[in-house]
This record gives sequence, structure tokens and C-alpha cells, in this order.
Amino acid sequence: ERQTIEYSDVWLELAGLPIAYSPYLSHPDPTVKRRSGFLAPSIGGSSDLGIVTQTPYFWNIDPFSDLTLSPSYASKEGPLLASEYRHRLQNGSLDLVTSITRDSESEVRGHVESKGRFDLDDTWRWGFDANGASHDTYLRRYGFGNKSTLTTRVYYEGFRKRNYMAFNGYAFQGLRDGDD
Repeated sequence: ERQTIEYSDVWLELAGLPIAYSPYLSHPDPTVKRRSGFLAPSIGGSSDLGIVTQTPYFWNIDPFSDLTLSPSYASKEGPLLASEYRHRLQNGSLDLVTSITRDSESEVRGHVESKGRFDLDDTWRWGFDANGASHDTYLRRYGFGNKSTLTTRVYYEGFRKRNYMAFNGYAFQGLRDGDD
């Protein structure tokens, strides 16, 4: 009825040896398309950050939008909060990825990656890709990619039969050492 599968006294075994125990565990049954709740935690590490643990939470806001919050903790740095927001509209979509942290030098660092696409009618649409990082090494250091340049673009474009017209505005952020 509730579309939930529940377990009591759960043991996780590896090669017949018990390695983890939980007195209670539940998850949606396979017929559930989306449900709010915690996602699988992860653990990893790097020489810069030390041991990194993360426990994401998925929030099913409504049938057209959701948010994943991913707090993580690194043993050599402070906590980091990453988020991913997705929203689908009748005439377009919006995706937003952000993160923020206060590092060991008490500097606030973060990044944003956003994308929006919106149809105005059958011919015209507008959109944007807005990307930025607070520091040149932030994305690589915290595992958000290895880009050398972040591009921000705002555009207005039209398609009709074999014709195409576009107006674009660009901004660039170089992430290489020495980029100005």
C-alpha cells in the first residue's frame, strides 16, 4: 500500500563475513518513480582533502522539479555543501549546480553551473549557460571536473525551415595558472 520495502536487523556481508549492521532499513519499491529521501552515502579521498564522506538527500519538490543536497566532510578541509536543482517547465527547463565551502584558510570558495532553455514560440527560443568558480583550482580540488575555461553564454535564436538566426553574448573565466 505504501510502496515501501522495509527490513529489520539487516546485515551486510562480504565473502560471508559481516561488515555492517542496521537495525532498520527501508526503500521505495521498484514501482515508485521518484521519492524524497537519502541516497547512498559515499566515502573517498585525495591528498588535498584527506578522507571525504558524503550523504546526499533527494527532495522530490513536485512532479516538475527536484533538489539534491549533498553535504560532504573532508578530514583536511571544512564541510562542503553541493546542490543540484532541476526544474522542467511547459516551455523549457532550468538546471542549477552549486557548491560552497569554507576552506582551511577560512576563505569561502564555491562554484555555479547553470543552464536554462526556454521556447518563446515555434520559431524563437532563448537561453543561458552561466558558469563560474571562486578560484582557479576549485573545480579540480573538490572533484567538480577538470575544465581549463568556464564559458558563460546568453543567447536568443530562431529556427524556421532552412533558416537560422542567433544573437549570442559570451564571457569566459580562465582556470589555468596565469589566466587573467
